[in-house]
Amino acid sequence: MPNTLAHLGVQTIATKAVDHTIDVKWIAVGCIIPDIPWIIQRIVHWLAPGVDFITLRAYTMVQASLFFCLLLSGALCLLACNKKILFLVLSGNSLLHLLLDSLQIKWANGVHLLAPFSWHLTSFGLFWPEHWATQALSLLGCIVLLFFAFSDRHQELDLVIKPLNTLFAGLLLLFYLAAPPLFMDGPFAADNHFIQTLRDQAARTGNTLAIDRGNYDPQTSTIQIFTGEKLHIHPMALAEKTKISLQGTFQDRNTVKVTAYHVHSSQRDLYSFVGIFTVLAIWLLAIFRKKSKVAQRK
Repeated sequence: MPNTLAHLGVQTIATKAVDHTIDVKWIAVGCIIPDIPWIIQRIVHWLAPGVDFITLRAYTMVQASLFFCLLLSGALCLLACNKKILFLVLSGNSLLHLLLDSLQIKWANGVHLLAPFSWHLTSFGLFWPEHWATQALSLLGCIVLLFFAFSDRHQELDLVIKPLNTLFAGLLLLFYLAAPPLFMDGPFAADNHFIQTLRDQAARTGNTLAIDRGNYDPQTSTIQIFTGEKLHIHPMALAEKTKISLQGTFQDRNTVKVTAYHVHSSQRDLYSFVGIFTVLAIWLLAIFRKKSKVAQRK
């Protein structure tokens, strides 16, 4: 899927074209909302290696669906003065984010636009993350984000804390965090990301599989997947450790015959880290300026 910088570039321009007065800080939040579950999943991978990662993947898929993005958008907009406009900004950018994600080739992946009514993964698969278009959009995102961060620096945060609004925001946030297990049967039944295939190890033989961005080790001819499991793969002609996506068929419970593979670069992660930390910096500066103004008034 496009990295965070690419999302910020395209979505900021699109939103500003509709209404140039929309603060880039809120546009950026809308750009990141669909990725929040995936960011948290990565943190859990680092901090809690003993977690059941197949269940975690199902939870994350549910939470990253458009329906749950709308829930989080609703919770956040209740903390602002102009709630209707902000909800449109956040939800519209969440939808645009998911549509952009669906344009790139990502085996075993896609976006849930109609969940919980349908757990079909939407993926148009037009180009790989390493395509020159992604590189161009990443550069555009860096320029656009810095330009509008400077031009919108005097815009107020539009935050207002009222007891009733805060209560409803908290209830929506609680549902956003606690409700995904109620819907996790959907991704398993649809075998999204092949989680059902991977869970039922005894029935793997003969089943097809696709892996997105696994770590390949040429010394052991294995690929480490999101569960932490290492699958033996063949035939492979790569001589260096790298990230690959692959398609293949299980020959036994932990051996996969590869029918196609793609080598990835590490730039996508780098561009995403730069985009996320830039957005955090912009928000922290805005909050600091707001506190400074309050202090001066006192």
